[in-house]
Amino acid sequence: MASNAARKLNQPTPQLTPRPNQPTPQVKSHQHRLPFSPFEKILMIFGALVAFSMMIMVVTTQLSVVKQQHRLQNLQTQVANVKQQNVSDQQEVTTLTSQARLEQIAQKYGLTDANSSVRNVNK
Repeated sequence: MASNAARKLNQPTPQLTPRPNQPTPQVKSHQHRLPFSPFEKILMIFGALVAFSMMIMVVTTQLSVVKQQHRLQNLQTQVANVKQQNVSDQQEVTTLTSQARLEQIAQKYGLTDANSSVRNVNK
């Protein structure tokens, strides 16, 4: 029967042994540095400028955000103060327009309430 599998050959592999009389050849490594081309220099300068400008933009943006947060905090404080003043003014208006105070002022100036069925109407 024919087989298509490869047969193993039992051949010894030759081993290299250094000869005692001859020195082993040493590979000389050439560590010669290639100079940068003008395109590479321009590309590096452009990349450095882009990175530097992005750093400046990040710092500028952070400063702007901090400034706006401070402004927002000041505006929120002013809004809280105005709301508190509005509540205080509303309480003062309620006190000044009470029926008892109006009657007290009317008696002080000698005025009388001719119609006892008159009521205060507030919106």
